[in-house]
Amino acid sequence: SEADARRRCASPLFRRGVFIPDFATLQPARLGLGLRRRLIERGALVYERSRMRRLDSSPDGVTVETDAGSVRAGAAVLAVGPASRALRRLRSRLTVTSSHIVLTEPVPDVVAELGWTGGECITDGRTLVHYFRTTRDGRILLGWGGGRPAYGSRLNGRVEVDPDAAKTAHAALLRLFPGLKSRRITHAWGGPIDVSPSHIPQIGTLPGAPVHFALGFTGNGVGPSNLAGRTLASLALGRADDLTRLPIVEAEAGAWVPPEPIAWLGGSLVRGALVRREQEEEAGRRAGPLTRAVCAAPRAFGIHLSR
Repeated sequence: SEADARRRCASPLFRRGVFIPDFATLQPARLGLGLRRRLIERGALVYERSRMRRLDSSPDGVTVETDAGSVRAGAAVLAVGPASRALRRLRSRLTVTSSHIVLTEPVPDVVAELGWTGGECITDGRTLVHYFRTTRDGRILLGWGGGRPAYGSRLNGRVEVDPDAAKTAHAALLRLFPGLKSRRITHAWGGPIDVSPSHIPQIGTLPGAPVHFALGFTGNGVGPSNLAGRTLASLALGRADDLTRLPIVEAEAGAWVPPEPIAWLGGSLVRGALVRREQEEEAGRRAGPLTRAVCAAPRAFGIHLSR
């Protein structure tokens, strides 16, 4: 109920909610660095900042060319997230959009006033989702999954730092928590999201080559990437086991993503309509028929929007 939701976090916009007591939060960068440390401790060789310039493959193996030399192996794993759209044989399987985050200065008094003292992470029910949480030092973080689509595989730029998207995220933060109006934002950042047409991750192998891939985590990769990593390891080792028999392995993408500029133009048009629709719905109004029609258009092409 509204009262129950506001007892956990007293935002004036909360209407009702679902409480899931066994959820948890973690810091993805710390997780990644911790896994890296464990691998090195076990003897794995990690070569960072070694940009792949070319990948050649045959049924017998692969050769990866870098600026400093070449690496030959029996199999390769492509785990490059949104950069997969730069690869010709994968680009029709995903689109790339972005998410942006704003972080306040320490505001323990606001957190206490909200009653948000249980460490809950919260997300709303929008298509262009808001997600927010507190930090150990009493800050409030809010992210918005409504950033601009990336054109093709051009990831450097607005998908990392988009002042307009950060401004929109800040405005949402103030609507949710008016007590933050006089408080500073100390950090803002963003990043690309590899969006699968089905909103389900894709794991597979390129035809005729021992090159295995995982992509399309659609902003929900922290948990599924563990499963994907174990599955990729089995594929690279040539195993036939429960992991390689999962339904998401070698599954269809769900829909064909068109080439540029069609994908970018269509994505930008739908994003704009979604922003308008959600603004109207937050104000208690119904969006106009044209906006609703544009929001529904992806479904006609087999593209699934999560909400």
